[in-house]
Amino acid sequence: IESLGKMGKKATKQKGQKFDAETRDKIQEVKKELATVARQYKQLKKKPLTNPEERMAREEQLKVCSQRLFELQTQLVFLCQGRLPLAHADMIVLEAFYAKYQQEHSAAQQILIQNGISPQNREQFYALKRDNAEKTIPDVVIDGKDIGYPGIYIKKLDTTTDKGAALAACLGKITQCCQYLGGVGSECVIHGITSPNGGFYVLC
Repeated sequence: IESLGKMGKKATKQKGQKFDAETRDKIQEVKKELATVARQYKQLKKKPLTNPEERMAREEQLKVCSQRLFELQTQLVFLCQGRLPLAHADMIVLEAFYAKYQQEHSAAQQILIQNGISPQNREQFYALKRDNAEKTIPDVVIDGKDIGYPGIYIKKLDTTTDKGAALAACLGKITQCCQYLGGVGSECVIHGITSPNGGFYVLC
């Protein structure tokens, strides 16, 4: 809350900001769309699908919804900063400020949002107790030129870093498979990030 307050105080120093009827109406408009997109996301998430093609299409829709949610939260923060007193901020506004704060102060949050990881799964990510499995999964780098593939290399992701762990949580999104946090392969992701016997090697 203190950090969010500082964000608001910083914004109050900018000129031309006022809380008029037009701004109030715009805030309500954005909040209404936020609620609609959040509802669509939940409905998509709950819809049972068995066809692989339909599941892939839904995952793409979920990614778009998640990104749109953050875009709307960013708009809401812009409209409220320096205008809306903290005492008048409801949970939707506070959640928007929190999401924006995380995005600006966390390399992991940026990666998770860009790859469409849902807000619920982002919270799950931050609760994971990471283990880089140094004893069982060696931290090696294989240069492609040594095995006839110059210009590429294989390396282990360091899941003790925010960036490395976030990339591990999004590998399925990047490679278009199910192994990402919130996907069918969630258990594999969690095992790789938290287990002393799990890890990730990536081709770069």
